[in-house]
Amino acid sequence: MPLVAVVIYGAMLLALAAGAYAWGRWKAVLWLGVMPWAALSLGADVAWWSGLWDRSSEYEPLPLSMFVIPIWIPCCSAAAALGVAVRRVRDRRGSRAGNSIA
Repeated sequence: MPLVAVVIYGAMLLALAAGAYAWGRWKAVLWLGVMPWAALSLGADVAWWSGLWDRSSEYEPLPLSMFVIPIWIPCCSAAAALGVAVRRVRDRRGSRAGNSIA
């Protein structure tokens, strides 16, 4: 994998973790880590199958969902879960020490 791709995918995972940290609730894993990627990959496959997106010029056009669902969605879900977990641990430690803002 080229270095540029590693940097871009890493930045996307960091952005997901930061967004989930800011959200601070476990439903961020579903709404940031699963739903957008599943919708985009399945939507791209439907557009390809229906003929709206012509991918015939590609070397071997394959459905995107067969790569996104088993590989990318678990990575995104793990990044979002890590962000929420860090936020929860940080909030719990702050409330025990009496430093809670709320």
